[in-house]
Amino acid sequence: SAERVMPAARFLLTAKLSMAPPSAPGASSAAESLAALCAKGEAQGLLVLPQASLISELGDEDIDVRYTGQLETSRAEHLYELFVKALHEAAKELISGPWAVKLRIVAGTFSGRQAMELTSN
Repeated sequence: SAERVMPAARFLLTAKLSMAPPSAPGASSAAESLAALCAKGEAQGLLVLPQASLISELGDEDIDVRYTGQLETSRAEHLYELFVKALHEAAKELISGPWAVKLRIVAGTFSGRQAMELTSN
């Protein structure tokens, strides 16, 4: 629901899910939140992709995956857009300090095919 969007965004930004590169000054092997790392000056990014449902059921013989309980498309799109907006707002609230850097939030479009390509050095 719409009233749960901002708390979800804050949770995602404050959960200890990321780490500074090992070569960073004062880097720790412990996980930290995106907000904490950005406040320390560590560049972080967040990729947000829409998903039809987070709940699925397995059909006959565990071969058929069915996504049940999906919202009507326009309602789901509205909540997705609210969530992306809430992430931006929460990042502004949570990330501050003399070395703070802006969190890079990249959000996929709600409709259409989603594809992602990863490259690494």
